[in-house]
Amino acid sequence: MVRTVPSVKPAASSALPLPGTLFAVPLADGRYGMARVLAHDAEAALLAVTPWIGTEPELAGAFNDPRAKQVLSLTHHEWSGTPQVLWVTGAPPKTWRPLGVLAVDPSEIKPTSTYGNWDSAEIQPLEQWRWDHERDKFPNEDRAKKHAKVRLSRLRAARRKKETLPALLRKHWFRAWDPALAAPAKKVYFDSVKTLSTGKQPKETQEVLDVMRACIEELNRLSLSLGGTVFGQPEREDLVEALLRMGLAAGVEQPAIESVIDASRTW
Repeated sequence: MVRTVPSVKPAASSALPLPGTLFAVPLADGRYGMARVLAHDAEAALLAVTPWIGTEPELAGAFNDPRAKQVLSLTHHEWSGTPQVLWVTGAPPKTWRPLGVLAVDPSEIKPTSTYGNWDSAEIQPLEQWRWDHERDKFPNEDRAKKHAKVRLSRLRAARRKKETLPALLRKHWFRAWDPALAAPAKKVYFDSVKTLSTGKQPKETQEVLDVMRACIEELNRLSLSLGGTVFGQPEREDLVEALLRMGLAAGVEQPAIESVIDASRTW
């Protein structure tokens, strides 16, 4: 549905800022962006995200900067010049700082079917700035995000299918690693899975966590014996996934597993 706003009117809801309200928006890198409310109806505000990005001291002159009335066009990743004007509901985040009210010209208000959240103004300006100034860093980051999604999908599948400990022994773990590192790490992991697989089942939670802690400490010693920095980011992520799946297969809740991993590992 395309919402139409025939005119700029006072806020119909106390949660909606006055049309023209300009906000300083905190960004993840410590700088600020800006966003401006153009109009609203009884349910939603029409928010324009600006291309301005600056530091806290630069906010002093931001209200009078020409970019305060401009609209950010997205060209990063798969975007193709889409203007960041969208309908949002509810109140703006409490971390946003009102800078004043810039009168809205009726020509600035155009019907749109784009809906989103206030936090789009916290994400998109920085993504666009990095695309314009640090694009060389995106390929590695995008691959990392893709891998993270794949790992999360595998964890969800493991929980859904109630993956067993014997099934873990049939997995081809650490195939992308240097074989000289993968072989001893896999042996440590498989030995722990075998320990959990034998004897009375299911094992008590504390017994499972003790075996996992011993496994992690053995991996710590392996890392130290090979120089102390052998586990890079991909290896660390593989190990955490493998350990999570071990604990889940043994019947332990994920928060308890994560607590042991975080407290025990040195890599």
